[in-house]
Formats: sequence, structure tokens, C-alpha cells
Amino acid sequence: MSIYIDNKKLLSLPDLAGGGVNLFRNTYDFATWRYTTDKGGFEPASNYNSDSNHEFIQTKTVAHLWGDNAAEAFLHYTQPLTLGKGTYTVSFLARSNNGNNVPSFGLELYSSYTNSHGGLPHGRTKYNLSNIWSQYNITFALPEQVTLTDMSLGYYDLKALIPGGSLYWANLKLEKGPVATPWSPSPLDILDEIEALKSTCSTSVEPKPIGYTS
Repeated sequence: MSIYIDNKKLLSLPDLAGGGVNLFRNTYDFATWRYTTDKGGFEPASNYNSDSNHEFIQTKTVAHLWGDNAAEAFLHYTQPLTLGKGTYTVSFLARSNNGNNVPSFGLELYSSYTNSHGGLPHGRTKYNLSNIWSQYNITFALPEQVTLTDMSLGYYDLKALIPGGSLYWANLKLEKGPVATPWSPSPLDILDEIEALKSTCSTSVEPKPIGYTS
């Protein structure tokens, strides 16, 4: 996908694939994300103002997923995404509802690439989830340029219970390089907001008849 202004191409996703630039779209409101089966939803971030570390949530919406087991609570990014050969980092805030002594687990990153290359995840979080909002990162390498049709976060174990019954995500970011930087929206999302604002402004101003004076 490319950025155009006045029909002039300025940037494309490969151009933007530098450290600090969020390559995920719609992480502010999860407009084009989905969850496994029907067990999940996207809720206002203000619903979590009583949570520990809630002040670190920068997105408008939080992904809240649940299920009978961990494998039913995957979060999916489904927009096609072309990534060049190199190292990438996925970062996010996450927590569980763990308060009932259910063993916790870390989250794993899968994609259409891993699905066709043995099924093992790109990587796993270094630490297991807790019931406090915390930052998690997964760094992985791609040996070649690929176009991903799906990326997903979760823990694939049909027997693993979800601690407290729920998993929560916010501040999703995918960027080039081995270092996770603070959350920011995709530049393409910002452009969409600018175009929407321009459209609103142009339709809200009514033309005046010739010779009109205020």
C-alpha cells in the first residue's frame, strides 16, 4: 500500500519499514482485526481505568478475548502485509485475569508464513502473562520477502485454561528491527484521518451565491 497526496506517490509500506514505524493498520480501534470464532470483542479502553498500569493504554480500544481454552483466544491481523527480508519486532500491552491459580502462559506469534513452514511460531514472549498490564515483545527474522495474509497472537494449547477466563491486548505494533519503540499509529491510518477530515470540511462549507456579502 502506498501514500498518495494530490495523485503523487510519496511513500509505500516498504519505504516506511524502518524502526519506529508501525506497520500494523488500525491498531487504535481494531477496525479490521478479528478474533477466533465468536469468542472475543473490542471494548473502549476507558472500561479499564481501574486496572493496574491502565495509564499505559494508548489505543482507543482494547481487545478482550475469551474461550474454553487458550487456543480459542487468538487475535488476528488479516490485512495483507508485504515484509522484506530482515528482523522485525511485534510489541503490545497484555494481561490476563489470573487470580484463581490457573497456570499462566506466554503468547506466541504465528502467521501465514509459519503455517506453511512447519507450523512453529515466529517466537514467544519472554515472560508469562500476569493480571497486570505489562509490555511484551516478540522479535523474529524473515529469511526472504513474504506477503502475509494473516498474523496472529495467542497460545496454542487445547488443554491450557485461560487464566481468569480472559485475555486483553492494547498498543499493538509491528516495526522493522530488533527494538520495540513506544506505540504509534500507522502513518497510513493518519493519512486516512486527514482525508476524512478534508472530506468533512469540504461538505460542511456551503457555497455562497455570486454577489453574496456577509
